Amino acid sequence: MVMLTLRQAQGLLDKHLANSNKAAHSRIVAHLMRRIAEKLQVTAQWLEGRLPVDALGAIKAHDHRTGVLADTQIANALKLADALAIADACVGRDVMMQIGTFDGLHNLALCLETRPYLPPIIFKYSITSLQLLIDNAPRQ
Repeated sequence: MVMLTLRQAQGLLDKHLANSNKAAHSRIVAHLMRRIAEKLQVTAQWLEGRLPVDALGAIKAHDHRTGVLADTQIANALKLADALAIADACVGRDVMMQIGTFDGLHNLALCLETRPYLPPIIFKYSITSLQLLIDNAPRQ
């Protein structure tokens, strides 16, 4: 298999999703995955080739509605990136950057009331780590 380059991934997003909300969501999740890999030192082993079994499992498992379960490093990293992207779209970047404050946590908690599956994913990690991950991510 030949590894998918960043340019090829962008091309696929442009071709299939254009300027949709799903495209914006995919871009921020990709950004967050790169940052999570840096911060949590997740190996890039799954990038060998285009999409190995672990990567496909992570993609399937990151949306709780699929019923697919995966508890690998890459699956957990993708779940976190996806949850942060959803929270960012819900409350906005300014609130996300204030996650370490009472107001920031309060506003995020209000947003997440309708998505009870997200807080356990997001709040496993320190607030400082979350701020560093979302900093400079593409805006939705």
